Amino acid sequence: MTEATTPADETPVLEVRDLEVRFTSGRSTVYAVNDVSFAMRAGETLALVGESGSGKSTIAKAVVGLVGPEAGEVLLRGEAQAGDRTARDRATCGDVQMVFQNPVGSLNPFMTVEANVAEPLRNRGVAKEERRMRVRELLTMVGLDADTLGPRKPGEISGGQAQRVSIARALASEPAVLIADEAVSALDVSVQATVLNVLRRVVDEQDVAMLFISHDLAVVRNVSDTVAVLHMGQLCEIGPTEDVLAAPAHHYTAALRAAVPEPGVPLGDPGMTDADPPSPRIRPAGCSFRDRCLAATDLCGAERPPLTIAGPGRGVACHHPLGGAARTAEPVDVAIEGVLA
Repeated sequence: MTEATTPADETPVLEVRDLEVRFTSGRSTVYAVNDVSFAMRAGETLALVGESGSGKSTIAKAVVGLVGPEAGEVLLRGEAQAGDRTARDRATCGDVQMVFQNPVGSLNPFMTVEANVAEPLRNRGVAKEERRMRVRELLTMVGLDADTLGPRKPGEISGGQAQRVSIARALASEPAVLIADEAVSALDVSVQATVLNVLRRVVDEQDVAMLFISHDLAVVRNVSDTVAVLHMGQLCEIGPTEDVLAAPAHHYTAALRAAVPEPGVPLGDPGMTDADPPSPRIRPAGCSFRDRCLAATDLCGAERPPLTIAGPGRGVACHHPLGGAARTAEPVDVAIEGVLA
């Protein structure tokens, strides 16, 4: 990839560079993430979208240090992070926090709401009275009443309330990066809106960079600044959310977009065959979407398309991009030029 420089005041909070993650069991290897790069600044939200098995959650686990990369690196404020979470110190671990899909299951059921939120502060040695005041601030920040909910256990509150408690607990460490892994998919639509509003406010007011993982394009459009589309562990397309969803440059992005129902509008042509996706145990030589793409040629099976410029702030990995997207002669470092330029 070509090199690019970034002004000091635009240094990314989080960079994922050429990330590869594999899982091996006996003689079998699953190629979960293949050469994925992106970057995020403070106060911005980047969404990872794709079908189940596309590598979204694996990338999140690599960022937070729960799985180690086979190749590539994760950088926090320009500093390389160890692939193994045990190799990081407490301060570094606190810089990246995660909000999980199952809000009740992610909280300690034997501790009160107040104690759950206070746990990261206690681990950092914050004094008891200061912890108590900070917990009240955090619960208020996410729209919860500390006096009413603080003494309760996670099993005694609703799923939406539990998810907001999880967000408050994650913010207790004052993270630079917040990862929301399908954080609203298990919630009712009305509750989703409340939690999404909390997340947007946190990003704006706390200047946090948020990595938002979802399969729901309507939610992604509502909450993110940038979207990265993944298929079978490969990055297909990345760019400003509205631009990408309004006019996809990759055929897989277009297929995802066509599958989103809109009131009064018939579903669009899926734009792909009904062939099965390739096995994740075989690293594809070319484009991972080629077997289901109506525009695929022999080139798509023989050569993996590099990520190239598809417009201002956009990158696409496709030999035959939609809409006459511009192609450069050489691959670009989209982690810098494609997102941050």
